[in-house]
Amino acid sequence: MATIESISTLSQIGATQPLPLGTKPGRSDLHANPSTREATANVAISPPSKLQSERELSLALGQRVRETDATLTRAMTLVDAMREQLGKITKQFPPFAQDDDERLRFLNSFSSLRAQVEALTFPRDPQATGEWNQIEFPPERMNWDIPRLDAHASDAVVRSAELALEQTGAKLLAQRQSLYQSVIGVVGDTTTEAARDMAMSLRNQLSG
Repeated sequence: MATIESISTLSQIGATQPLPLGTKPGRSDLHANPSTREATANVAISPPSKLQSERELSLALGQRVRETDATLTRAMTLVDAMREQLGKITKQFPPFAQDDDERLRFLNSFSSLRAQVEALTFPRDPQATGEWNQIEFPPERMNWDIPRLDAHASDAVVRSAELALEQTGAKLLAQRQSLYQSVIGVVGDTTTEAARDMAMSLRNQLSG
């Protein structure tokens, strides 16, 4: 794999001595050193093109990681909000009557938040290749396992949903930690310039 150091070395090989001021190169100068022209052509076209492609992929994957992390964080916030709404029912004493307007309002708020979670999707592109395959991206759509609650849900059913949300929150946290650790694992195990670009871009943003 081409590195910054190898490109720098090739550049030095391809350099020519400067001509005196006002002197134009003649045909003999242009044909004097064929190896110089070949080395210069290699520097100008091949290695930089490959390195640029690797950098572009790493930066694009970095953006995908940041968007994925932001979506996971958003999902965790929504799940916490749903638990809060159900907790207002389960912690009420004396318990709400089944047809209490405030109880119904909490259930409707839960359903609205649930719909927002169900609508969340994770980015799919760019596809990770090579060493980047180790990054643990979630699927485009996750199975959230969040039960539906209608206006007639009993307190026992509401408590069961509250426990399910606790498990969903733990699953989201584990997914976010796996994403972070897999990225750190990739950028920590390689010395490529592309990996260093990704490490600089993500280290601070995913550590929170």
